Amino acid sequence: AVVHFGGVSVEGPFGPILQANIIGMYNLYEAARKQGTQRIIFASSNHATGFYKQSETITPLANPRPDGNYGVSKAFGEDISRFYFDRYGIETACLRIGSCFPEPIDRRMLASWLSFGDLYRLLTACLTTPVLGHSIIYGMSKNSVTWWDNWPANHIGYVAQDSADSYREALYAKTSAPNLAD
Repeated sequence: AVVHFGGVSVEGPFGPILQANIIGMYNLYEAARKQGTQRIIFASSNHATGFYKQSETITPLANPRPDGNYGVSKAFGEDISRFYFDRYGIETACLRIGSCFPEPIDRRMLASWLSFGDLYRLLTACLTTPVLGHSIIYGMSKNSVTWWDNWPANHIGYVAQDSADSYREALYAKTSAPNLAD
């Protein structure tokens, strides 16, 4: 298996994102096909669906709505991984990672936070499940407030154990409310 967390990891000019995230993704899948790799875990991003409103709850089956060049590159990665699954049978988990930090740093992360421990559990589930297929899964902890219904993660046996909820009071005390129109 290949665990692919490489590339440009933030919004920026299209040129570097094109080279690393789009052409790099094509090269990864071609190399995997030629070498007979059976499974890839792809670090996609919640930015592939960043233009949904915070008032909406979506599943990984929602159409991509990228919020920038970075999000476009992640939507492309999800599409090319689907193509290589359909044509060549390379199983892939596209992990739409929320905010993976040691702890949430703002109110937005109360909904999007993924602990390091839950990231490890998610990767382990993706690598050890007998049948992965082509799966799009939100990388998120067990936060009581979220924008994502992550039921497609059930088939791989991923169960989040951590939650941003224990950080709520401290974050409310030191940060302002997010702009819900953003």
